[in-house]
Amino acid sequence: MKVRRLLLLLVSTLIAAVPVAARAADDAAPYVRTAEIGGGLSRYTGGLGEGNGQFARITLAKEKDRSWLFETGRQERFGEAAWGVGISHTRNFLSASAISAGLSTG
Repeated sequence: MKVRRLLLLLVSTLIAAVPVAARAADDAAPYVRTAEIGGGLSRYTGGLGEGNGQFARITLAKEKDRSWLFETGRQERFGEAAWGVGISHTRNFLSASAISAGLSTG
């Protein structure tokens, strides 16, 4: 139950933080939106306990042009919990080249 509530909080936070991708009148291709959510559980040996993590991620992409990635996640291990958020932008050049820049904290 606790993990489900945390996952719902993660997704709600991400959806509230993601800007709406506006299209200019001359823009032919719209942004394609992709949403991902996931999580994991781990058990450590030697009495180190258990861990868990959840993430939510949204990508806004224009084919062969550019993309934005918005991500938030939570990790809990060794009795401590941490949140992280990030944003990155990728710009594609030619057929096989790209440059990315991003910021994250957690």
